[in-house]
Amino acid sequence: MRRADTLHRYESRVNRLIDHIVNNLSGPLTLEEMAAVSSFSPFHLHRIFSTVMGETLAAFIRRVRIERAAVLLLWNPTRSVTDIAFACGFSSSQNLARAFTRHMGMPPGVYRRCRREEGCGLTPAGAGNDDNGKNGNAGGMGLWHGGDAAGASGHHLHLAHSLLERSATMDVRIEEMPRFHVAYLRHVGPYTEATIGPVWGRLMEWAGARGLLRPGVKTLGVSWDDPEVTPPEHCRYDACIVIAPGVEVDGGCATQEVGGGLYAVYRRPVACGQFTEAWNELFGQWLPTSGMQPDDRPCFELYNDVMQAPPEGPWDVSICMPVRPL
Repeated sequence: MRRADTLHRYESRVNRLIDHIVNNLSGPLTLEEMAAVSSFSPFHLHRIFSTVMGETLAAFIRRVRIERAAVLLLWNPTRSVTDIAFACGFSSSQNLARAFTRHMGMPPGVYRRCRREEGCGLTPAGAGNDDNGKNGNAGGMGLWHGGDAAGASGHHLHLAHSLLERSATMDVRIEEMPRFHVAYLRHVGPYTEATIGPVWGRLMEWAGARGLLRPGVKTLGVSWDDPEVTPPEHCRYDACIVIAPGVEVDGGCATQEVGGGLYAVYRRPVACGQFTEAWNELFGQWLPTSGMQPDDRPCFELYNDVMQAPPEGPWDVSICMPVRPL
């Protein structure tokens, strides 16, 4: 087996383990369970993970649990800290408070209050980067951030009126989205054009060599972390292409399911550098007047027909935000 093939297998197995951890944060995540998911022996799992990821397995789980708690604190202002602690795999609110304070520099309640008083607006994960989307994304795993924009009350009616006017012109539909079976390559690092672009290049090369780049093919971009919560060097981004079930993947690719359920779908042409604008329109203009609120599922960008667009864009993009009634 070539060295590149070995590396790709390790990459795929570690990504499979990461997906399992993120989807099961409320559980105990035993060594035996994680070893079985990753197909690594329990004896070697910790060393392999720390070598590949640059942090220990225990540190990764602890960090992701705390970051998950940070998001739930912001987007669920009435949810108790105890309930959030259990949802994120902590045995008590006290254990969450200790770990959270060490990591974030303040207790959960103080963090919730301070972040909401910032008035940072409604922004999905990754949308603070001007090179979002296909070269850096927004949204993911519910890891978006928001603030309480209720500052001076005298501006509320004027703001609501202007939002109604702007949101009325936006092509946003509430749709039941299917679950997409995708092959993906993962980037771990900052959400920038320079770092995300090569991941898409690798995926397109991989898909083209296997005859998967046909007219109408759908590709997706998913950012799993909020750079305001997760250090940029640990942010995860998946470049995905929809494939038929049963298609075998290799070359460092893995498979997963993305989407499924009720989404607000904002379709518009997006050029490189305009993804922040598109996400801000959906979260900042449409959402406050929609009667909906973000649901705790991944946001993603759906590229409706990447084969018909020039490589540098603009692309026919559906900005997809999971929602539920307010």
